[in-house]
Amino acid sequence: MSSISKASADRQKRVLTELLAQPGNNACADCQSPAPRWASWNIGIFLCVQCATAHRKLGSHISKVKSVTLDTWTKEQVESVRNMGNTKANALYNPDPLRNPPPTNMEDGERDSEIETYIRNKYQYKAFMKREPAKEKSSSSSVSRSDAPSSSGSSARRPPDLDIVVRTNRAPSSKAGTFPRPDPNMREAIEAVSPSASTFLSEMQSHTRELQMGNRDRARSTPPNAAASKSSRPSTATDGNKGFEFTSVG
Repeated sequence: MSSISKASADRQKRVLTELLAQPGNNACADCQSPAPRWASWNIGIFLCVQCATAHRKLGSHISKVKSVTLDTWTKEQVESVRNMGNTKANALYNPDPLRNPPPTNMEDGERDSEIETYIRNKYQYKAFMKREPAKEKSSSSSVSRSDAPSSSGSSARRPPDLDIVVRTNRAPSSKAGTFPRPDPNMREAIEAVSPSASTFLSEMQSHTRELQMGNRDRARSTPPNAAASKSSRPSTATDGNKGFEFTSVG
């Protein structure tokens, strides 16, 4: 504070004296005791000596306490108190003083403990401030509800690409050398899984075509007599490249 000239310090003290005379500032911001001579300059309020002691216990990261008459003030510190003041600060930190009143007059030891708890709730925990509803949170929750599964267990929104796979990637009808048509309930079963099922279906369709083409090639290369001798029972073949077995439908 040595960099502050005496003239500047005297000027700031005169401003503080004028601020103390304003309505609301002429009583302690917390306990309403008259003629406060201390202040929390970062919060912007004037305090009595008992409440100033409680403010010091909060730590300077919450409340920076100075004496109006004994300490030297900078212009920025005075402006902080000028811009806020007791009335505006109480409207912010305790908008409902009837619901959250300061401690009543009690014996000194008990009063100090009660006022410290009150001041912590007011400035450190901000327990008395009005809470605005979280609009973004409510909006996100409504979106999540719209995407949630319905009571029947099916998804409320099905990805369009999965719907295309379900409608187009059907196995051919039951013929010799081909796979039978999937069960009618397959669509509902697919819709119940994640969108990654469409990738699985595409791979399954590609592999199914390879097996069908291999089965047709074997049918063409089989002699008529051998095919007639085996027509009375189902045949089992193995795709050597893929390692899958399938049974042709007679």
